[in-house]
Amino acid sequence: RLREIVRQYSDFIDHPIVSDVEKEKDGKKTTEEETLNSRKAIWLRAKAEIKPEEYEAFYKQLSRDFEPPLKTIHVVAEGATEFRALLFIPAHKPLDWMMGPPPKGGLDLYVRRVLIMHQSEELLPGYLRFVKGVVDSADLPLNVSRETLQHNPLLSKIRSNLVNRVLKTLEETKTAEYETYLKFYNEFSQLLKEGTGADFSNRERLAELLLFESTKTEAGKFASLEQYVVGMAAEQKEIFYLIGESRGLIENSPYMEAFKAKGQEVLLLTDPIDEYLISHLTEFKGKKFKAVDKGEMDAEQTDEEKKKAEEFK
Repeated sequence: RLREIVRQYSDFIDHPIVSDVEKEKDGKKTTEEETLNSRKAIWLRAKAEIKPEEYEAFYKQLSRDFEPPLKTIHVVAEGATEFRALLFIPAHKPLDWMMGPPPKGGLDLYVRRVLIMHQSEELLPGYLRFVKGVVDSADLPLNVSRETLQHNPLLSKIRSNLVNRVLKTLEETKTAEYETYLKFYNEFSQLLKEGTGADFSNRERLAELLLFESTKTEAGKFASLEQYVVGMAAEQKEIFYLIGESRGLIENSPYMEAFKAKGQEVLLLTDPIDEYLISHLTEFKGKKFKAVDKGEMDAEQTDEEKKKAEEFK
């Protein structure tokens, strides 16, 4: 139990924490002094000195995951706000997420290598709760509490910096390693969509990370909102979408017939959280979202198409 306590709270401090340990050798019992803490904080070392397998081993120790992380983010912030952080984006949802509501996330907060708070929710917004890692600041007081953290201006700066680093990493992955990004997106897209309603200042960045199936993508393939807007006809002013339980049901909706005839792309929203998403993300790049089953009927719809749509309601 003492070993567990030392490893959890004081594994990385400079000073050795020692204990007399009884051992048996050649049938004789001896007492030897043993150092219980590693004294090596990986996030304080230079990035160039750290091998990928060392990052992986620390991630597995921290998260109790059996697989390596999808992405590693090593932050060394200097200047007015100085801190160090080591963040990991997992390759998949934790197993306990499958058994009920997702547990609360949070990063481990250290002050001068001493663990002050396990899973501090103040360091990242809730929609980034999939991120694992540690943050170490020498400027925060050792007796910091959850209540004082909420009003600490330094913490606000650290939080803003970390959110920017995570979103930047996702943006770079989406651009340069699309298949890797797809693995992440298939696991955690719901949390990005949740963020559009929770983080107004980063709503546009989050929108650019979203992917959707549409009438111009194959089943299981995705398009970004940027691709949709680029492919719009000059006279089209809105982003069309339809929410439904499955792609098949949406594509066979009578509301889709006029858009199919004119070759207009429609986003097919089948994720349960998409209704929440659309209620908060009302436009993208100046183009408003419009449900094809709401509002006035398109003037170019035939009487037969209008009748089918009305019956479908």
